[in-house]
Amino acid sequence: LHADLAPDLPRFLQGDPIRIRQVLLNLLGNAVKFTDRGEVQLRVSLTKMSSGNAAIVFSVTDTGPGITLELQERLFQKFEQADLSTTRQYGGTGLGLAISKELVVLMGGSISVNSQFGKGSTFTFEIPMRLGDQPKFRDGENQERRHSHRLSVLCAEDGLTNQMIIRSLLEEMGHDVDIVEHGVDAIKALAQRDFDLVLMDGRMPYMDGETAVRCIRSGGTSDIRVRSRDINIIALTANASQEDREKYLAAGMNGFLSKPINEKDLFEEIGRVITVLLRSGHPLIEMPETASEPMVLGPPTRSGDLHSIPAPFDPLEAAPSDSLSSWSHPQRAPASRLPAYSGDPSNMMQRIAKAFIEDAPQRLEAARINIMAGHAQGAALEIHSLKGAAAYVSLTTLQKKLEILEKLADSGDLAVVAQGLPEVETLLLEGISSLKKILNHPAHD
Repeated sequence: LHADLAPDLPRFLQGDPIRIRQVLLNLLGNAVKFTDRGEVQLRVSLTKMSSGNAAIVFSVTDTGPGITLELQERLFQKFEQADLSTTRQYGGTGLGLAISKELVVLMGGSISVNSQFGKGSTFTFEIPMRLGDQPKFRDGENQERRHSHRLSVLCAEDGLTNQMIIRSLLEEMGHDVDIVEHGVDAIKALAQRDFDLVLMDGRMPYMDGETAVRCIRSGGTSDIRVRSRDINIIALTANASQEDREKYLAAGMNGFLSKPINEKDLFEEIGRVITVLLRSGHPLIEMPETASEPMVLGPPTRSGDLHSIPAPFDPLEAAPSDSLSSWSHPQRAPASRLPAYSGDPSNMMQRIAKAFIEDAPQRLEAARINIMAGHAQGAALEIHSLKGAAAYVSLTTLQKKLEILEKLADSGDLAVVAQGLPEVETLLLEGISSLKKILNHPAHD
């Protein structure tokens, strides 16, 4: 089951959430019930917007048995199912689609079906909605999103879009955050000053998250000793399988968050860390009652300065099998110098869109160069980072294609990966075009 939300959708709309939810659950429920193989895809898009109004289209596509043209004509009538065998096999009264049609019509919209027998169906409904404003929090409601104490957080993450999201979420919650781009700089930062928590990406250049956490738990390297080998470390990864979870926990991680980061999960994980730190007697700063500018506890950690990295690393071998020094990897100013998130959701969406538009083409080009040079691990890393960024800006089709190419790159099949790059480039250009609409119409995002 996949969801594909168009990047240019208005952020706030006025509508009937109960009715919309009821229609979606019915259509998605039917699609899942009748689809034995393949997938179910929910797509939501904007068809037109004018004078404070927006036409929103929801479509649910499945790879199920499909419906004949004759049966399609009476599918939205009460007590009507495809045939008697449908009732026997799946149950149901046949009222669901009729009720869905009534609800859509009540909302001023229309619903239709397009199906090919034996190949699947697409149910589509379009409803008009008014553009809305950001909801006002009731007294006390906003405080639920702030913790009891303020943490100093180090985040090791090489993707600019991912950095933007994590920084925005943490600062909105009231925490201080420093960002570095790989495990080597994370170790250097932990040697320079004290942090309360580390968020560690799994796949990064120069030193990955698994290697970095093993090194931290061993106290650092022969030349760089971390200030605390017992610091709480939470894994961040777009590969959210049980195998990955077990691998990162076995390496010494204290927790696990999958990307794209869910704000609620991040909030709960930080709350758990605060509880653990307080019980252990670790000194923490109480959270101010009102939001304030993030604290600056020390100079920004330099990111990307590879000349000062000591070699060799001890006790762990940091370099993967193919030479990292020959990888092509985008170099840019550290994300710790980016302006802080203002708290305005539309501002955040614009920042994320700008970050993706700037970073994604560089990632794709770096992946292409690594493929041409025969560096499978470097290509997989750049594709992995681009995949995570695509997830944050809801480019689902691009994300799924990159997921396939990442697995191929990991297995060393670079010839097939190269064949898939033109399609990825087309999808990326289409996505960037959609995101530019956000930048051109900030009032509605």
